[in-house]
Amino acid sequence: MRVTQKILLAVCFSITLTPVLASECFTPSPLNKKSGQVFEEIKPVKLTNKQTHNIRNMFKNLHGNWRGTATGFFCLGTEKKPRQKPDNYSLKAGVDVFRQQDIEITADMESIAQSKQRTETFRLFSSNGFLRYNRNHPAGDVKVNNISRNEISFTQHSQIRLHPKSTLTEDGVKSNVNNNGGTARREIITTLKRTYKNIQIEYKVYSNGVLSSVSSWNLKKR
Repeated sequence: MRVTQKILLAVCFSITLTPVLASECFTPSPLNKKSGQVFEEIKPVKLTNKQTHNIRNMFKNLHGNWRGTATGFFCLGTEKKPRQKPDNYSLKAGVDVFRQQDIEITADMESIAQSKQRTETFRLFSSNGFLRYNRNHPAGDVKVNNISRNEISFTQHSQIRLHPKSTLTEDGVKSNVNNNGGTARREIITTLKRTYKNIQIEYKVYSNGVLSSVSSWNLKKR
C-alpha cells in the first residue's frame, strides 16, 4: 500500500472513530443495569412473520463486494483509570446471501498501525425460523433485541477459560481466577444496520458485566 493511501485511510479512521469511542470503558452491560446480573440463559424465540419479512428486505441486494473500515478499541487499566487501545483496520469484504434469509460476510482486514492482516467471517441465519449467529442450529441461538426494516440487534453469551497464571482477559478485564485457572463471562451485543449502499456492524463486548471492547464495521458497496 502506498504512503498516500495509508494517509487517506488514517484520516478516514479519525473521522469514523469519534462516535464509537463515545462508549465508555467498564460501563455496565444492559443486563447488569437492568437486573444486577451478568449472565442469563438464552431462550430462543421463533421469528414472527413480520420479523422474517424484515430480514428478507434487509438482505436483499447485499450480494457483492464491499469496502470500508473497522474502528474500535480494547479497554485497559481500571474502572477508575481506564485506557483505550485502538484497534482499527481497512476492510475488503465479500457478501453472500442464501435464500434471502442467511448471510455470510467474509472480510479481509489490514491494520495500518501494526501492519498485520487477518480474515473474519460474519454469518447470520434465519432460514430455520430462528435468528442464529455463526451456526444454523441451536448452538448458534441468540437473544433477539430488535428486528426492524433497517436493523437487526441480538445478544450472545459465552464463557472464556483462562490460563491459571492469568488474572486478566485479553482486553484487560479481571475475571474469576484461582490457582486452577478461571473463566471470564462474555456478553456480546451485535447490531447490523443497512441503507441502500451501506452496511454497519457494531460489536459491543462486555466481560463480567462491564464494557471491555467495541468494534464497528462500516462498509460501502463497490
